[in-house]
Amino acid sequence: MEDVCLRVEKNVYENVKYSIYSQTGSTAGRAERIDNVAPQSRAYPEDCTADIPYEYASALTTNTSDVPSVVMAGAGVGML
Repeated sequence: MEDVCLRVEKNVYENVKYSIYSQTGSTAGRAERIDNVAPQSRAYPEDCTADIPYEYASALTTNTSDVPSVVMAGAGVGML
């Protein structure tokens, strides 16, 4: 089985018990965590470096602290 490396970038987690979770000793996957705001997690997946074959930086907000207001401004019926 091929290892998986998931990039998790510029997310804000509120009112969650675990933001990014992997069972201790699990080999199911790993995560590259970049600029996230999250509560302490009991067991983060192992670190890795994701190979992303395209550019996406222009789609990200500059400051992670802006994520809640950006999401709320664009969320809801008729916003898509």
